[in-house]
Amino acid sequence: MIVGGPIHSIEISYTFGWIVDTVSYHGTPRTRLYKAGIIFSVILTVLPGIWSVVAWLMTVITRHKLG
Repeated sequence: MIVGGPIHSIEISYTFGWIVDTVSYHGTPRTRLYKAGIIFSVILTVLPGIWSVVAWLMTVITRHKLG
């Protein structure tokens, strides 16, 4: 299943997020880690839209539907 790969990697990232946060804590605010998490989340959210635009462009250019 094509959706299995991305969903599995998202769940792994979500699971290991608290571990990375706990290990990297040194008593000060972790703004850099917070910003990296926000950027990673935004990228994961935008990927399906980018994929659909790429698929649409390939369909328009090649005049064949993607299987």
